[in-house]
Amino acid sequence: MRIYSKKLRTGFLTACCICLCLIATSARAEISLSSFDEFDTSTEGWQKGNNIPANYDTIWTANNSWNGNPGYLISRSSGSGGAGGRQLMWTNESDWTGNYLGAGVGSVQFWVDNRSGIGSDIPLRIALNGPGGWFASDAKITSDTVSGNEWGVLSFDLNPTEFTWIAGGTNDFNATLSDVNILEVLAAQNTPTLGGGGVLRGDLIASDLRFDSFSVGASVPEPTSVSLACLSALGIAFRRKRNS
Repeated sequence: MRIYSKKLRTGFLTACCICLCLIATSARAEISLSSFDEFDTSTEGWQKGNNIPANYDTIWTANNSWNGNPGYLISRSSGSGGAGGRQLMWTNESDWTGNYLGAGVGSVQFWVDNRSGIGSDIPLRIALNGPGGWFASDAKITSDTVSGNEWGVLSFDLNPTEFTWIAGGTNDFNATLSDVNILEVLAAQNTPTLGGGGVLRGDLIASDLRFDSFSVGASVPEPTSVSLACLSALGIAFRRKRNS
């Protein structure tokens, strides 16, 4: 009886160790379902690039946002040629890079307030770069219909049917999602192109936007490699039990 119990304990502990190791490996993925930029004290790494005029750079403000909490980003564009003429901003911070597929991320969403002028429609896209190349989403419209605050949520599903390959890599959307190195937001009515600064550039457009509360949504749950490995390890433990 003691031998049986010892074997069972050993098998169970082995299975637990395997699961914990696999979970720890998975946890090293930078992007996660808890990735969230609230901009309560800074731009949190979102930027436009070099040599952008101060008025058209990504600006942090302590003013109250859509939820009454302080802090959001202001991003303007002039619509004319030269630096600052296009509406875009991007991040390569660790909480937005890495394996989106492995982390179970199925969407990216954020709050936006269009203050470009009543009647102004701004077509916004997100774009991701990785081994599969640059992919840009379909455009979603944010409108300015009233003077002052008018926050709303834009949500982008990470569905290959809603993204277009732009340049670089292997033209494989899943390859990019498996190792994202840049997440970008840009305004483009038409399909954007790759700019000289290494990020996508959209239309020359005069805009005045506020951004807040970047977050992610979960993909449809499927059996993961971690859960399958844990089940396999537990199966080994129980087989040892039966054979003891």
